Amino acid sequence: IRPAAVAFAAPAVLAALLGLTAVALRGEHGYWGDPGEKVGKSYCEGTRLREFARTPANSWSNLAYAVAGGWAIGRAFERPRPLPANDAANSGATASVTAAVATVAAAKAEEWSAKGVALVGHSPGAMCFARQALLMLVGISSCALALGSFLFHAVLQRWAQQLDVAAMYWAMNAALAATAWRWLRRMSSLGLGCGSRGHRLGLFLGLLAVLGADVLMWWFKWELSSAIVFNAQLGVVIASELLHSCCGFRGLRLRQRLLLS
Repeated sequence: IRPAAVAFAAPAVLAALLGLTAVALRGEHGYWGDPGEKVGKSYCEGTRLREFARTPANSWSNLAYAVAGGWAIGRAFERPRPLPANDAANSGATASVTAAVATVAAAKAEEWSAKGVALVGHSPGAMCFARQALLMLVGISSCALALGSFLFHAVLQRWAQQLDVAAMYWAMNAALAATAWRWLRRMSSLGLGCGSRGHRLGLFLGLLAVLGADVLMWWFKWELSSAIVFNAQLGVVIASELLHSCCGFRGLRLRQRLLLS
């Protein structure tokens, strides 16, 4: 499956479903009923009560999240393809970054081998499954965010706002799971992990924890402060990735590490 194909298919399918919903819900008094208290609030554009998307710019722009989610889902099922021979001579930023990563990876492998450190937990089957699971988690969360945020800005009702904010938490929970997995792999490569079986168990428990947190954050949305919870999630992910980039890629300059992270 090509990621680009899924990236374009995801928003197209979502837009088609929303279009069918618009046809089904069209009535004498509009689509969604009375938005109540949400009408007087400012969402960066005027409210159009009788249209399908009451704040159209805020609504339709969320299809970008579906593009990102579709790309991640496509990457989860993408099969690695051999590099054509003529690509080896290509120059430019992509070739430079690829060569830099390959050089650092080879140096790391040689260093760990010299120290007698086994790359536990890095069997092709385990890593392939982990990659697919995390990409699917990120992709589905992004698509859920596209749907939830679209519905809230189109409907302007309380139930849709709950889904919108909960989907923001879901996307960040997926990012937290991905950055935690990167640290687990790093610990394993340094001989501090618990082996391939422990890797699989850790991934399974981590996915269960994410799904459980997603349900709880949706259910208790009104008891949580999004300004605190979302910013805390975002801060942890940014700090984790910055720290990871500073600890890894030691053969490169700091600016290059940050770009590769």
